[in-house]
Amino acid sequence: MTNINPHLLFINACVNRETSRINRLAGELINLLKEKAGYSVTELVLEKENIQALNSETWENGWLFPTMANSRTRCSNTRIKYQKQIVL
Repeated sequence: MTNINPHLLFINACVNRETSRINRLAGELINLLKEKAGYSVTELVLEKENIQALNSETWENGWLFPTMANSRTRCSNTRIKYQKQIVL
């Protein structure tokens, strides 16, 4: 049996990360997981991501449901960026 190192994808949605109590608690939990259980952690800070809000323009351009070839490419690249971090 192989020993697999567990991995955690932490999606950080805190707006005021420097002063957030929840962010501080999450950081302490993540440190414990790293030290005690050998987790590797990837942090995705939503505030730093280029995520567009859904509006009439993004809807018509096919960001969620691509219908044209160029829209499919844009949508795929956006999805793949996040999918690569999640391995089931």
